Amino acid sequence: MAMEVYVQNNKIYFYTDKPEVNALGITDYTDDLWLKIKSKKWNIRYGRRDKKKKMKLHPYIYTKIKGKQIDLHRFIMEYWYGKDELEKATKEGYVVDHLNNKGLDCQISNLCFIPRVLNTSKGNDYDIRRKFIRPLMAINITKDFDTQLFQITIAFNEPATLYNYGKIIPVSKIFFLYERFRRALNDANCIIDDIHEEKIFNIEKLRHIDFEYEIIKYLHFPAGQIEPTFVLRDNGELLLNKDTSKILFNEAAPSQKLYKRNKNKQKEH
Repeated sequence: MAMEVYVQNNKIYFYTDKPEVNALGITDYTDDLWLKIKSKKWNIRYGRRDKKKKMKLHPYIYTKIKGKQIDLHRFIMEYWYGKDELEKATKEGYVVDHLNNKGLDCQISNLCFIPRVLNTSKGNDYDIRRKFIRPLMAINITKDFDTQLFQITIAFNEPATLYNYGKIIPVSKIFFLYERFRRALNDANCIIDDIHEEKIFNIEKLRHIDFEYEIIKYLHFPAGQIEPTFVLRDNGELLLNKDTSKILFNEAAPSQKLYKRNKNKQKEH
């Protein structure tokens, strides 16, 4: 049975009622892309099966064009980069990687051409270890199509402190910017290692070209008041009270300020 496809909040969603698929497929919306997607039938395939647990694993979305199976992530990369670039990358041994290891997330910021061998090593190392470190922090890598820059995003699930030029800064999020994916991946692995072993990492050892951070926002409640899990501030900002919440962050949205700042630098050069 074909998936239901619809548009909401400037995103294109793919839905199936198959119980083993517990997430929506998603990609970015443009008028032209929506016309291409809605004209086709989309279904689910599985990357592999767990024979012991009798489970289907790693769902991917696909369609058929002239009898040939085409995965959504390759369909999307062809739309954004062009057929020639996709064919060239394939011929040179590159694959389309889902940066967050979620095969249903086909947003262009989550897709990247990387060598097949790097895709395999990433899946056997980084993609596994980042799940185990999540009680301490949510770490992800994303890519900006406009600037072609990569960003490591970190949202801390435990209190964290940044030491920057002699200053001690309590932070909730940190963002690191890179020109190359391999450097971003290497640094992400180093950060995971250091946080796992010592619960601290040295920014000076990383190879980023720029970075940003968000300072922890402290909430003060009258004595005796029951502290809420969520707080809506007068400016409309919704804050999560980590002291009372058992919610863990899965990801932090990339810093658009970093991309904008470095886009301007690219223009200057």
